[in-house]
Amino acid sequence: MSKIFYILILVFSTFQATGQSEEKIALNKGVEAYKNGNFSEALSHFNKANTTNSDYKKAIFNAANAALLIDSTGIAKDLYTEYATLVDDKREKSKAYYNLGNTQFKEYEKLAKDPKKSKQSTKVLKESIDSYKKALRNNYKDSDARYNLSLAMSKLPPENEPENKDDKKEDNDKKDDQENKEENDEKKDGDKKEDSDEKKTERKKKTEKMERNLTKKGKMETKKTRKEKTGRRKIKKRKMERKMERKVSKVKKKRRERKKWKEKYQECKLKKI
Repeated sequence: MSKIFYILILVFSTFQATGQSEEKIALNKGVEAYKNGNFSEALSHFNKANTTNSDYKKAIFNAANAALLIDSTGIAKDLYTEYATLVDDKREKSKAYYNLGNTQFKEYEKLAKDPKKSKQSTKVLKESIDSYKKALRNNYKDSDARYNLSLAMSKLPPENEPENKDDKKEDNDKKDDQENKEENDEKKDGDKKEDSDEKKTERKKKTEKMERNLTKKGKMETKKTRKEKTGRRKIKKRKMERKMERKVSKVKKKRRERKKWKEKYQECKLKKI
């Protein structure tokens, strides 16, 4: 747990010389106040140095460190993010994101003590994880950031389970509301069903009448179709009988011709003898 609150205190001072500008004087005063433990005074001097000259970017980092030591985490987070966006050096960015993650994790631990603020605490915890990841992207050799990242990720609650008892109560209340809604809907559906049952009975009667009429018509049609079928069958039988008669007549003709041919052949034989 000591690693998680390790802050990189980098104080960038300038040597006092004649003809110093306002921003340099403010920066030097901030460094002296910081060393003496007057962090609120140091914060005001660092902010003055940055406002007078925007090139004094390192004064922003020092101001963020001073703000963190006086427990003004909101100001510290804003200053760390500002410094990380302004600086081009990846190592400096990694340091800013590392300290930002530490401040966010410190804020998470304060919020986690109150069970009513569980959702807010998990949100801040996820923000700290993102900050540690950004620190490692800019400097993958930072072992402290890697350790803090694993520690912060281990604090994440499971996604499927509710985070605390208050969330469970809220879920139970929601379930009760849903059950009440379902009961009211069932009552409404029951009333609607009674009306629909009457309509169904009327529809059944109408359909039965229609079916009776259709059956009567169907019977009449079936009689007609039967007559038509019997007529067709008779016609087919007649055709088949005619065909058979033709075949029989052909066979008889052939037999007659064979008899005639045999008689002629026998007559020819007798004449030769």
